[in-house]
Amino acid sequence: MKTSLLLAGLAFASRLSVSADTFPIIDVRYGYLVGAIESGKWLEPTDATDSVKSGAKLQVYGVTGDVGTVQVLKVDTQNEPCPDRPVVKLRPAKVAKGAVAFAASWNPLPRKPKSVDAKTQQHVKVVRQFLREHGFRDPIVHISQIVSVDLDGDGQDEFVISQRITRMTTRFRMNRAPIPIRS
Repeated sequence: MKTSLLLAGLAFASRLSVSADTFPIIDVRYGYLVGAIESGKWLEPTDATDSVKSGAKLQVYGVTGDVGTVQVLKVDTQNEPCPDRPVVKLRPAKVAKGAVAFAASWNPLPRKPKSVDAKTQQHVKVVRQFLREHGFRDPIVHISQIVSVDLDGDGQDEFVISQRITRMTTRFRMNRAPIPIRS
């Protein structure tokens, strides 16, 4: 789910940026340079290394907002075993909360997400029904995270639910269409 939110945020952010500035985006857990936004266009990691400046301070964002800052120490473009994935050395090296770091001239969270109790029976029932409709019989529901946010700006919050399937009493029917991200 965090990856989905990150990608949705990046897609949104790429449409907002209209300046000639370049904004690197870094995975703070592993230090990977995800890419960058330049003049509203996406740059691949190998093309975005020049946008990472030593000494730069970047905001760190988690699912529910700004959670701190990191400082760029250097970029390692000779990363093994993935030479096409530059690694950015950060201070602090590990961040307890947060998923992505960047410094942008726009508000990356125009509508603030809110954490929701993952044990809410209403949401457990919805997930169980969704899984049944997609070929799972008697699924055991393990919701790991729920976030509420107005994704489309219509004033109504949607729920983004992260569900982990650990076991089920029947197999998923492989001849069915894949489960859609949005129902």
